Amino acid sequence: MTMLASDLLARYTIPETTLPVDVVTGVVGAPYPLWLLMRTDRSGAGG
Repeated sequence: MTMLASDLLARYTIPETTLPVDVVTGVVGAPYPLWLLMRTDRSGAGG
């Protein structure tokens, strides 16, 4: 599902240029692991 959404975004957000799907996937998917890293404290416990 994520790859399909990324492909659609890559095709239709900027019609003049075609973005690679991996770029869109990285932009969409990168905030989640960063959010997880910020949420965990130094002892490794979340929240």
